[in-house]
Amino acid sequence: MPVYVGVPIVSCHTNYDCVLAAPYYLLHLQYGTLTHEQVQEKIAEVFGAFYGDAGDGVFGKMCSYFDSLCSKNGADLPLLHQVKTVRAGGVYSLVPA
Repeated sequence: MPVYVGVPIVSCHTNYDCVLAAPYYLLHLQYGTLTHEQVQEKIAEVFGAFYGDAGDGVFGKMCSYFDSLCSKNGADLPLLHQVKTVRAGGVYSLVPA
């Protein structure tokens, strides 16, 4: 069964902007109605609606932050990508597919 990393919704609190952005990725995965590039554009539009001009680049910064956060835990979980479960030394982890 495939596992996908979407838009993080809860970190320290609920991010309503992310709650509204995440379904675009689900549409892409489940129905193929949007391309990966269109998903990123739609997510950028959501952040723009919430933050105006300050929303430019928010998703890119979120991806960088999430990559950094995951790498501190020894994980590689890029947003909007498929991951797979691997077992090494009796420990299960997620890695990019």
